[in-house]
Amino acid sequence: MKLGRFRLRDFTPSGLYWRAALIVIVPAAILQLIITLVFLDDHWRFTSKRMSQAVAADVTLLLQMYETDPSAGNFERILAMARSPLRLDLKIEPGGQLARQRCGRSQTAFIDRYLVEALEYDLERPIWYDPSCQGPHVYLRLAIPGGVMEVQARRDRVQARSGPLFVTWVLFGTIFFCLVSILFIRNQVRPIEQLADAMERFGRGEEPQPFRVRGAREVRGATRAFFDMRERIKRHIEQRSQLLAGVSHDLRTPLTRLKLQLALLPPSPDIEEAKHDLADMEETLDEYLAFAKGLAEEAPARADLGEIAREVA
Repeated sequence: MKLGRFRLRDFTPSGLYWRAALIVIVPAAILQLIITLVFLDDHWRFTSKRMSQAVAADVTLLLQMYETDPSAGNFERILAMARSPLRLDLKIEPGGQLARQRCGRSQTAFIDRYLVEALEYDLERPIWYDPSCQGPHVYLRLAIPGGVMEVQARRDRVQARSGPLFVTWVLFGTIFFCLVSILFIRNQVRPIEQLADAMERFGRGEEPQPFRVRGAREVRGATRAFFDMRERIKRHIEQRSQLLAGVSHDLRTPLTRLKLQLALLPPSPDIEEAKHDLADMEETLDEYLAFAKGLAEEAPARADLGEIAREVA
C-alpha cells in the first residue's frame, strides 16, 4: 500500500478568509501559550515557593515559642500573635494522632511540594500535610511532646493567586484579539469576494451587482482595472454591433433586389435554383450575424453521456 505524501494544504482551508484568519490567530495563540508557560514556570512557581518558605518560617517560630513554655497563658499569647500579624490559627490536640484521612488527589502538587520541603527543612520532626484539600485553608499537623499541634493557614499565604488570574486574562485577551482580527480580516476580504463575484458574472455575460471600490490599495486598484476593462469590452461590443448592423444592411439590400428581380422573371428551373441559392445566402448571412452578435446560443438539451462516450470511442 502506497502512502500518500503529507501536504499541509490538505489540512488548511481553501478560502482566503479563513487562511488569513489562521495566519493571524495561530501565531497569536502560540505566543500567548509561550508567555503563559513561562509565567507559570518562572514567576508563579518562584512566588509560591517564597510564600511557602515564609509560612514554614512562621510555623517554626511559633512551635519554638510553644515548646519553650507550653503553659496555657503562653499558648494564648502565641495564638494571638499567630492570628493577628501572621494570619495563622493554632490548635493543640493532647494525645492526638498525627495523620488524618486525606481529602483526595492534589491539583497543585508542584506548589504543595514547596511547602512540604520548607517544613521538613526547618522542622526536624514528623509532619503531616494533606495537599489535596483544596479549600480556602491549608492544614498542617506537627508532632509535639504529648500530642499534636494543628496549624491552619490561609491558602493565599501559601499559593500565589495571580497565576489563575493571569491565565484568565490571557485567555480572554486572546479570544478578544482573535475576534477583532476576524472582523478586520472580514472587512478586508469582502471586497475581494465582491470583485471575484463580479468577474464571474461578467464572464457569464450577466451584469454584475453594483458595488463601491474599497479595501486595500491593491484591491482598489484591481477593482478599478476590472471596471475599466468592462467598459472597454462594452464599447468594443457596441462598436462591433454597429458595424455588423451596417454590414447587414449593406448585404441585405442587394439580396432583396435580386429576390425581386427573380420574382419578376418567368418561372424556370434556373430561376428556382437561383432562388434557392439566394435563400441559402440569406440564411448563411443570418447565422453569421447571429454568431457575431453572440446570439447564436443553442438551447439546452438532455444528452446521454454513455452514448457520447461510445461515439467518441
